[in-house]
Amino acid sequence: GPFLFIWIALIIKPKLGWKKSIIRYGLIALASFIIIIPVTIRNYTTGNDSVFIAWQGGFNFYLGNNRTSSGWSATVEGIDMTWEGGYNQAIALAEKVEKRDLKFSEVSDFWFREARKEIWENPGFAIALQIRKLRLLINGFEIPNNQSTYLARDYTTIMKPLLFDSFIFFPYGILAPLALVGLGFSFMNWRKYLLLYLVMGSYTLTLLMFFVCDRFRQPLIPILIILAVFGVAKILELYKNKDKKNLIFVVFLLGLLLIESNHDLIAFDRNRLKAQDHFILGGAHLEVGNLAAAEREFKKSIERDPTFGKPYNNIGLIAVRRGDINAASQNFIKAVQLDPQTLEPYMNYATILIERQQFEPALEVLLKAREVQPLNDFVHLKVGLTLYQLGRKEEAMAAVEESIRLNPNSPAAKQVYERLKAELKK
Repeated sequence: GPFLFIWIALIIKPKLGWKKSIIRYGLIALASFIIIIPVTIRNYTTGNDSVFIAWQGGFNFYLGNNRTSSGWSATVEGIDMTWEGGYNQAIALAEKVEKRDLKFSEVSDFWFREARKEIWENPGFAIALQIRKLRLLINGFEIPNNQSTYLARDYTTIMKPLLFDSFIFFPYGILAPLALVGLGFSFMNWRKYLLLYLVMGSYTLTLLMFFVCDRFRQPLIPILIILAVFGVAKILELYKNKDKKNLIFVVFLLGLLLIESNHDLIAFDRNRLKAQDHFILGGAHLEVGNLAAAEREFKKSIERDPTFGKPYNNIGLIAVRRGDINAASQNFIKAVQLDPQTLEPYMNYATILIERQQFEPALEVLLKAREVQPLNDFVHLKVGLTLYQLGRKEEAMAAVEESIRLNPNSPAAKQVYERLKAELKK
């Protein structure tokens, strides 16, 4: 909206005058608000909170700008890396610091403040991080967010010649450099292309405020295609006109941009990426109950990267479904050893111990899980239930109360709380 007003003022106003220009700008604004306002109303009526579209802006801003941010990762040290876990813990941690229940908008405000504080305390890092994000924006490698783009290529014949990541990151590693060359040529007639600049600039600015990955930079691709075609046309024009001096300069500049866009800026472990691809496929098979296919994919994942803990956990889940509890236990233990920061294998192994009535070993595993994820309400609830089985009711009550504090909407925790409360009164 604000960027569009620049175009209205510089390009439209001289043709139509202020009054007609403002009317047209107002109509665009009105159309935008008509689309958005139902969401805002729904947010207010449901949560009694003034949230324009979504509340996660503050937390995402923190993910992209904290002192450990990579510029591309949607995770942060000390907070559960899973989607649901990160969601819950972002709320729980803010409420713990503020020592009160928070509305969603207040949670967002908390994380905005935390991010601004870290930027203010580390200005050098903050500047370097923005430069890194710009480099990631034009780098050709498709950075995975929730799954790898290259996974689709491996299972789709038509995409194999259209998407690759060896030597040249095609197509983005060619598209971005050509688009930047086209952008440079277009400045000679900037008024004509101003609207294009403003759309691209405003989106790029908002993207750099957070973090860069494949699916978030996709909206830029149509604009980059236009600029890239323009760049190619101008290079051909220089060649036809035998303008050797400018042609050499442009080709040299294009070469530098190609190098920047086609080197491995992040240095991903390719074996781990392929292992994650097989893990995702295995999870899809597991979800629909195809255990044999799921197990094959998880084993391929381990072959690619034997240090990857998550497939061991899921092989353990398959063993549970087949009734092979010993094999399940071994796989859960292996998963914990390889990936001690992931919660699920702890919980799965503890569940097996509880079902075997081995409450003391189960409690030991759960306490380790609580150290890993102290903000996870379910861990505290599970600890409370296990303490209850051991007859340690007061400790159980403390654990359940913490679970409710972290997630006041948990019906299971409330039910256990009422039961314990009644028993402790006797």
